[in-house]
Amino acid sequence: MVQAGWRWAASPPTSRSDAPSATKIVVAALGVSGALNVFAPLQPIIGGASIALLGATLAWRLRDRARRCERCVGQAA
Repeated sequence: MVQAGWRWAASPPTSRSDAPSATKIVVAALGVSGALNVFAPLQPIIGGASIALLGATLAWRLRDRARRCERCVGQAA
């Protein structure tokens, strides 16, 4: 599906200047230890929400794929 010569859009940052700007803003506002102290209690909640969204997206994609397959079979008959 990926054509030759294309790079992944979500490639990891290769240097500090490539880091997302939101991270830079939080670190500038709170400092590194302050950012860790603020977001450490939220990490399990963020992780759980991430897995729930991943599961919901997978279910939605599989359901959509099954619907398209049923439409193709119905049209072929």
